[in-house]
Amino acid sequence: MGDTKEKPEVSIVVLSYNHWDHTSAALNSLTITEDVSFDTILIDNGSDPLTQKEITEYRNDIINYQYVLNDTNKGISSGRNQGASLAKGKYILFLDNDVEIIDSRWLTTLLDGINRDDTIGIAGGLLLKPSGEPQFAGGKIDSKGKVSFSEELNIDNNLINNTISTEFCIGACMLVSKAIWDKLGGFDTLFDPLDYEDIDFCLRAAEMGKKCVIFPNVKLVHKAHVTTGSDGLSNFKRLQNYLINGRRFRKRWKHYFNRKSNE
Repeated sequence: MGDTKEKPEVSIVVLSYNHWDHTSAALNSLTITEDVSFDTILIDNGSDPLTQKEITEYRNDIINYQYVLNDTNKGISSGRNQGASLAKGKYILFLDNDVEIIDSRWLTTLLDGINRDDTIGIAGGLLLKPSGEPQFAGGKIDSKGKVSFSEELNIDNNLINNTISTEFCIGACMLVSKAIWDKLGGFDTLFDPLDYEDIDFCLRAAEMGKKCVIFPNVKLVHKAHVTTGSDGLSNFKRLQNYLINGRRFRKRWKHYFNRKSNE
């Protein structure tokens, strides 16, 4: 239900870099969304000419599609901030270009949940691997600043009122009100080109008293690393940036980790 002439309830921001086959699949999957008015903003971070041609030629009135073509890769924080600056909705939802929607009421469930509890500042869905197994069901940060993703629902311990409490959501699927987004000033471009920008944003939201939750009934398929590349030694620059931003993250949030170690 993306086609609307009125102000949309949600603006969906998708960041892309090459891999048009995945991006177009993500956009096409949005067409099954029911009961929520939304627009879709695609920010292309300097893809090759063929990909950018595909972006300009793509037509889908159902999702109220608009795009911006950047000449260079501005990084994840800058690119997503650019998309958010164009958002007209009361809420902004960040969606990776390698995510596919498989539930028509996914956005309704997220909105109902975040509106039901004003302590929730950021909401995400349960990300599944293409095999159907959980990929991201919440995240934790230990007292030394090490970040870990949960691939288990752990229902007995974490499932409260149909939500999973988490220290952070990730940008693959992250819903936040525009009011909170504006108050926090968006993602910090210190973390460009990528890594830790979404976790940093969630911790800043927590400092203003807003918690993060996962709605496990909202299931999305996430291929992972299509845009950013694979982790590990096979991509030295990716690993190098992860380490650099990890140090930045741990330096900024040292007080947070110290507080955890004293709990």
